[in-house]
Amino acid sequence: MSSEQAVIVTYALPVEGFPGPVELNRVSQLERELEEATGRGDLGELDGHEYGGGQVQLFLYGQDARRLFTAIEPLLRGFPYGPGRAVVRLGEPGASEFVVEL
Repeated sequence: MSSEQAVIVTYALPVEGFPGPVELNRVSQLERELEEATGRGDLGELDGHEYGGGQVQLFLYGQDARRLFTAIEPLLRGFPYGPGRAVVRLGEPGASEFVVEL
């Protein structure tokens, strides 16, 4: 997608290093829910995840990061791990952004 805004979500996981099957399953479930939520209004897309340092990051992109975040915020707040935070970037990398603690 070109000229995308972003929502980058980071959660601390309850394990050191790489997550185990329970954590992986919970993250996979959240990803499925996010894909469903973003597809409903053509708000954007989940572009993947990254694990490391006892954390997971989820990368979502769309034309309007504020609308995208509003649509997925209830799912993010309901995720059982944390602390978490979402960086809502209002343009290409380097653009204005704000952080929401989850």
